[in-house]
Amino acid sequence: MTLDTAPEADEIDLRRLVHALWLQRKVIGQFALACALMGVLIAQLSTKYLSEGVLQTGQINASNYKRYESVLLTVANLEKFLARHKQANKDTAELVMGLSLSAARLKDAIKPEFAFTDKDQKSLGVKSSASDGGAMIGLRLSFEHSEPTLGAPILLLGDYVRDTILRVDLEGTVNDQCLSNQTIAQSLRIDQIKDEFKTKQEEARAKTLRGLNSKGGGEARQVVSLDKGGERYLSPQAQLNAVEITISELQLAQINRDRELKASALKQAYYCEAVKILLKPENTDSVLAEMKTLQEAVFKDQDKSIPIVDQTATEFELQRETWANHATRGMRFVSSPEGSEVKSRKPGRALGLILGALLGGFMGIVFVFIRQWWLANKAEITAP
Repeated sequence: MTLDTAPEADEIDLRRLVHALWLQRKVIGQFALACALMGVLIAQLSTKYLSEGVLQTGQINASNYKRYESVLLTVANLEKFLARHKQANKDTAELVMGLSLSAARLKDAIKPEFAFTDKDQKSLGVKSSASDGGAMIGLRLSFEHSEPTLGAPILLLGDYVRDTILRVDLEGTVNDQCLSNQTIAQSLRIDQIKDEFKTKQEEARAKTLRGLNSKGGGEARQVVSLDKGGERYLSPQAQLNAVEITISELQLAQINRDRELKASALKQAYYCEAVKILLKPENTDSVLAEMKTLQEAVFKDQDKSIPIVDQTATEFELQRETWANHATRGMRFVSSPEGSEVKSRKPGRALGLILGALLGGFMGIVFVFIRQWWLANKAEITAP
């Protein structure tokens, strides 16, 4: 049975239309079934396993996060980390490597976590102040995959964040200290040359004044103003006393300068060699271990009974332990991401089935209409 689609038909007979659809119900049903199955399949393929974890970052806050963000969200930095992180599980490393395919994916995986988000304030009915609302409590790490991962990529991302943050701190401190101590050494040497010249002048002046005193001119007493060079009119003995005080102060300054030069030389040897260590393709734990070995080498032939040597060695040790403690205890997950994986489907299988069946039914009806129209007009269209 065919629909009356002749041009002269002015009205559509709904009964004939419904009857035609009824006759083709199997075709429509096949379309609906095929699309329903496709909807279920799409829903199944859209299954995602999302794992998340909040990593506390200690000293990092909203004001200085930008310093680390530019490095954390750099694809090349993630690739370098995975290349030197040899102990990472190969399968997990490949999953995390997928984040390096897109800067947007990496940015979605690492986001700052604040004490109160806008959503929190609305849901809780509170309005936080500028001081506590914008407080950054850490970084939210998230990873989504089509298969269960048991949170392993989040743990590796946590290692990546720790390694990157510590490396940024290390590189900043080491490079700055290397350059500054090179400059300090030069500046101290210039001051030393100036004071040595000044000391010689004062010693020559003191020699002259001692000669005057030996001739009996040292007991004269005068009360004069010291402004605008008035001290020159004091007695030779008074001037000699002033010169000897000046020489003493210059010698004391030289002693302090020698201490600073010693400390600067040790720091320059330590930090400038540490710059080379940071260029090696090693993880940060290995870098800290090499810096400890470097410290031992720098102080190997030094006498630690000298206060400035002992002080500098203690400063290095304290700084290295601070870095290590910040990486191991200062940055940790608020709760372990293991076992926190959540499975989700968008859309769900039931919704995919319903939407697929509706779409298939509609496509089946359209197909029936087109087929009936073609059968009714085939002869006319194909006529020579």
